[in-house]
Amino acid sequence: MPLDNGKAPKSRLIVLFLDGLRWDYLKNNSLPGMHRLSKSGLSVPGIKPVFPSDCHANMHALFAGHKPSNTGLFAKNYEQNFSSPDLLWHAAAQQGKRVQLYHFPFCQEIGLLGEVNRSSNLQCTPSAPKTQSLSTTMQQVISEMDSKSIDFAAVYYGELDRVAHLYGPSSPELHSGPIAEVDASIFSTLETLTSSQTLSDVNLVILSDHGMTDFKSFIYIDRLFKWEMIENAVNLGTTVAFWPQPLWKNDLMKILSSVSHANVFTQSTWPTAKWGSSPSPPIILVAEAGFVFESQVYPPTREHVYHLKDKPRGHHGYSPDVVDMHTALYAFGPSFTPNLAYHIPSTPYVHRMLERLLHVESGMHLEKPGFVLLLVVIVCLFCCIMVAATVGFLLHRNRNYSLQVDEEIEEKI
Repeated sequence: MPLDNGKAPKSRLIVLFLDGLRWDYLKNNSLPGMHRLSKSGLSVPGIKPVFPSDCHANMHALFAGHKPSNTGLFAKNYEQNFSSPDLLWHAAAQQGKRVQLYHFPFCQEIGLLGEVNRSSNLQCTPSAPKTQSLSTTMQQVISEMDSKSIDFAAVYYGELDRVAHLYGPSSPELHSGPIAEVDASIFSTLETLTSSQTLSDVNLVILSDHGMTDFKSFIYIDRLFKWEMIENAVNLGTTVAFWPQPLWKNDLMKILSSVSHANVFTQSTWPTAKWGSSPSPPIILVAEAGFVFESQVYPPTREHVYHLKDKPRGHHGYSPDVVDMHTALYAFGPSFTPNLAYHIPSTPYVHRMLERLLHVESGMHLEKPGFVLLLVVIVCLFCCIMVAATVGFLLHRNRNYSLQVDEEIEEKI
């Protein structure tokens, strides 16, 4: 990890979470804030999301290092939930850090945080008024940091995602609106952090969950086959999971394999490395970038874009290998070496960086080979015990059988 914890062993942390920040949105030195950050901070482009490239899955990847644990990815009762004790804000609060969350959607419905895991050290501020700028929110966060009342602050900003869905990721509405607002907030935040001695221990990390690509067309799956061939289906918009009738599986595979602008996969040919242990459906159909599945029988389950009256101009949720789905990370502060070339392969790897910055442990992450080794040892010991018990039972049974045969022989003699 690109950290120098020796410089700030007791550092505090501000995370600016930009929903839908594509890797190239801020790659522009004509933006004053980004120009300043590029000289004094760290930039890591090309971070892949986990599959599918949506907010809920990747927020857990970033802040917990693993998938959402409440339900399976393709379950019909799939609901967003942020109660996992491994989520960084819960873990930090439980370990004595004073945590303040700003404007995350789940702050509106506090039950999504999980009452069991809530701590007096964790506060969650609902959405800001529409008239309040991101710069104002960030200055409020810095003021709280300056007064030493919080150790970890995380700010959610959703306008990049919302406007890109409405107008497209290349639209002037996006670049003159949210991107300009983000850059202005970065400039003012860096100005304050660099001019204050009392904030010299504060690290700033700007991160995101996924990118965005231009919408091309709908794929109307109701026209492809008869639904009598299907036991169940779950439509995520960019991916459809199918549970076929047993007698129709081969026929369904042939039909789906011929669908334009989509690729069909089975449990043995999953489109990307499996993340987590949720069971896979027998067949999934994944759209090419820009295409979206539409169905009257199985409409999309949870993509907020479908609340729009018109067709979307931008979309996400595709394979992590699609470059437009990639995001980026930017960092500034005493724990980072400026201009260091560094690569972060995917969003779960960011979690360990955040853990180290806060000096907390929040459960599973990708850098615990000892834990994996322990599991392997336990499994091996269990197998050995079972084998020994089985052999002992067979030997005991054979011995009893031999004694019985000997007694029968003696009686006959």
